[in-house]
Amino acid sequence: MSVWDTLAEARIREWLERPAAERNATNIPLEPGLPLEVQLQPDVAQLDRMAAAAVDVDEAAALKKQADALMIRLMIILEDHRVWR
Repeated sequence: MSVWDTLAEARIREWLERPAAERNATNIPLEPGLPLEVQLQPDVAQLDRMAAAAVDVDEAAALKKQADALMIRLMIILEDHRVWR
């Protein structure tokens, strides 16, 4: 198993252990026409940059949590693409 597979599996397992309300809290409006993975990657990067630049610790933690949630969604999408090809 590759490092990517191990990381993806751990993140997906962590996501599945969350309460249902938290798993659905990452629903964000997306641009029509673009593949979801193309839309999510820049959002993850932007949230990470915002978390790193945040002065308030709570705000930084909240932004990092949002980035992590989107990263998990991205990993799930990419894993689904890999499995079904």
